[in-house]
Amino acid sequence: MTQHSTNTKHKASETSEKSSHDLAFTLMQECIAVQHDQVDKLDAKANAAQVSASTLIGAALVLQAVLLGANSTLLHRLLQVVALFPLLLAYAFVMYYAGKGYSVGEYKRVPTPGTLLQNLHMTESEIKQALLMAMGEAFAINEDNIQKKVHAITRAHQALKIETAVLIVVLLAQTILPYFLS
Repeated sequence: MTQHSTNTKHKASETSEKSSHDLAFTLMQECIAVQHDQVDKLDAKANAAQVSASTLIGAALVLQAVLLGANSTLLHRLLQVVALFPLLLAYAFVMYYAGKGYSVGEYKRVPTPGTLLQNLHMTESEIKQALLMAMGEAFAINEDNIQKKVHAITRAHQALKIETAVLIVVLLAQTILPYFLS
């Protein structure tokens, strides 16, 4: 009877261990899937920052050409060219940080086929344990890369706000300033 009781406890322990591995494995897979979705969304935000910045700089250059009339004075033209410099500088920052947000792209994926093939000798419980550890490490590494991406994209959006503000100031100055210079 004692032997049967110990054997039953061992089987119950194995079943409990297996179910906890299964649960942890499933949860970890879902966490990593969410992480990869987050990366896709961040890439879309980086793309939006680049498109917006390019649209603003294009609009500024078109408006600059329209506002630069043939009868503008040399001083007026010089002020317009100087006013574009901060706008171009803000544009460069947007493009740099948005590009940096895109470039952080080395994400760990677990399991790799090679690792699985190397560990065929392991029991199901052992391989799940090893996979869970590897998935946890990959998750932490990926999270660090995602935080770098978030930081870069946040900077790109800040620079985009600055670019927008500078464009507004430049356009206001270019439309109002000629009346004061005349």
